Amino acid sequence: MLRKGDFVKTGVSNYPCVVVSTDHNRYLLSIREYRGDYASVYTNSNTIEPVFLTNYEKLSEIGKFGGWWIDTHKDIFIKVLLQILNT
Repeated sequence: MLRKGDFVKTGVSNYPCVVVSTDHNRYLLSIREYRGDYASVYTNSNTIEPVFLTNYEKLSEIGKFGGWWIDTHKDIFIKVLLQILNT
């Protein structure tokens, strides 16, 4: 099961996506093509898989989203920043 803040590859994007919300049957993903806006993918989809990114790569992906994204998803952004500072 994926969690909020996980990065994934999926058929809805050519780039890594970040999980911003989960419920019992779907993931809400921020995708680069929409400047961080959302795509919904069902949890039983076989087209979604976790992807390993360094913390710097995660920050780079987040940086390609619109400016609104960091205000809306501060918890994910701060978690990545703290992981960078702690390494």
